[in-house]
Amino acid sequence: MGDRYWGLQTADWNGASGWFSDAGLTIPAADPTSSDDVKFVAGSFTGAGQILTVNSNVYCKDIDWTGALNTPTLTFTTGARLGIYGNCTLINAMVIPTSVNTFIVFHGDSNHSLTTNGVTINTQCVGSYSGTGTLTLLDDLNCRTLLLREGVLNTNGKTVTGSDFYSPYTYVRGLFLGGSTLNFTGYGWDCRVSTNLTLNAGTSTINLSSSGIFAGGGLTYNNVRVAGAGAYTLTVTGDNTFNSLSTGANQTLVLGSTTQTVNSWEMLGALAANTATINVDNTGTFAGGDITTYNNIAFIGTAHTITGAFTCASLDLGAETISCTDWLLTATSFTCGTSVINLTGTGAFAGNGKTYNTVNWNGTSHTISGSNTFAKLGLNPTGTQTITWTDRSNNKIGEMTRTGSEIITFQGSGAAGWALIAIGGIVCSLYNMSISRGTATARRFFAGTNSTNGGNNVGWLFHNKPNACFTALRTPATQLCVRR
Repeated sequence: MGDRYWGLQTADWNGASGWFSDAGLTIPAADPTSSDDVKFVAGSFTGAGQILTVNSNVYCKDIDWTGALNTPTLTFTTGARLGIYGNCTLINAMVIPTSVNTFIVFHGDSNHSLTTNGVTINTQCVGSYSGTGTLTLLDDLNCRTLLLREGVLNTNGKTVTGSDFYSPYTYVRGLFLGGSTLNFTGYGWDCRVSTNLTLNAGTSTINLSSSGIFAGGGLTYNNVRVAGAGAYTLTVTGDNTFNSLSTGANQTLVLGSTTQTVNSWEMLGALAANTATINVDNTGTFAGGDITTYNNIAFIGTAHTITGAFTCASLDLGAETISCTDWLLTATSFTCGTSVINLTGTGAFAGNGKTYNTVNWNGTSHTISGSNTFAKLGLNPTGTQTITWTDRSNNKIGEMTRTGSEIITFQGSGAAGWALIAIGGIVCSLYNMSISRGTATARRFFAGTNSTNGGNNVGWLFHNKPNACFTALRTPATQLCVRR
C-alpha cells in the first residue's frame, strides 16, 4: 500500500513509467494497484490539453484529482475500466470525454464515495460493480449510464442526470434513493431482473424523457414521471408499485399485460393499456385523461379524487370514497362494491345504467343520465340545488336522503318525463322540494314540507310521510289502544 502521483503529463496509465511515490515527482514507482492511493498535483499536468489515457483495466484505492491544474483530460480506450476500491474525488476543471464500453466502477467490501464537483462522467458506465461496499454520492452526478451490478448504491438525496439506470443482474445489491431526483434521457430504467435487489425509493422522483423502457422488476417506487418536450413511447414491464405514476401530454405509455399499483395516477398523454390492470391504492388522485382507454381499473384504497373522461373495459370501486366533479362511466363491466361517490360543482352523472352503492350529489346542479340503480342516494348541497333527470330515464333507489334547508329542484331534461322507482321497501321522506314532470312509485316518495308541485307529476305526494300512528288509524284491521 502506498501513494502514487502522476507525473508524465500525456501518456498511458499503465506501462508508461508515469507514476511516482512522492508529491515532488522525483521517485519513480510501479503502476498503481488496488491498494494504492492515486493523487494528482500541480506537476502532473503542466500545460493545457494534456491527456491521461486508461489503456486497460486499471485499479486503485482512493483517487483524488484536487491538486491537478490546466484542465487535464481523462480518456479511455475501448473496453478499458478504472476500478476503484476506495473514494473518488474529481474536479470541475477536467474533461472525461465520451468513450465506448468503458467504466469507472467501484469494487470491494469497504464503503466508497464519489465526488464529481460538477464534471460530467462520459464513460459508458459509472457505478457499483462488485463487493458488498456502499457507494455514496456526495454531490450531484452527471453521467451516461448509472450502473448497479453488486453492492449498494446510495444516491444520498443528490440529483442524478444521465441516459439510463442499469441493474438487470442477480447479484446481491441495494439501491437507496432517499430524496434524489433522477433524470434519464435515454434508454430509461432497467431492473428487469430484480432478483436479490433491495430498493428503498424514499421520497425520490424518477423522470424519464425519451423513448425507451421502464423495466421496474416488480419493485416499489415513489414518484415516476414520463414527460419531456418530444413525442415518444415508453414501455413499462413488471408488476410494479408507485406512489405516483404520470405522463406528459406528448407521451404514450405502453403497459402490455402488466399490473401497476398506484396511489396517484396522472395520464395526460396516450395509453396503450392492452390487457393491463391498474390497482389504485391508499389515497390520492386518479387523473385518467380525456382520450384514454383503459383495460381494468380497480380501486383498492380508501379515498381518491377522479378527473378525466376516460373509458375502460372494467372498473371496480371496492370500498373507496371517490370525489369527482363529473362521473362519466363508460366501463363495460362495473363493480360498485361498498363505495361512496361524491359529486361536486355542476358536474354530470352519466351512470351508464349501472348499479351503485352510495352516491352523494353535493353540488349546485347535476344532470343525470342513464337508468341507474342506487342503494343510497344523498342530496347534500350547501345552498339550492337543481337535479335534471334525462327524459325517459328510470332510476331505481333503495334509500334517498337530503341535508340543508334550501330548495332542491327535480326536473326533466325535456317534456317526456322521468321516473324514480322504489326498491327494497323504501319510503322516502324529503322537504323543501320543487318537482316537475316526474313519476314515482306510488306512496313511496313524499316531497314533504314546503314543497312545490311543478306539474305533470305522477305518484309524488306533496306532504310529509304519515307517522306510524296515522298510518295505523287508516288501516281498518288495526286496533288501537289510546291512553287517556
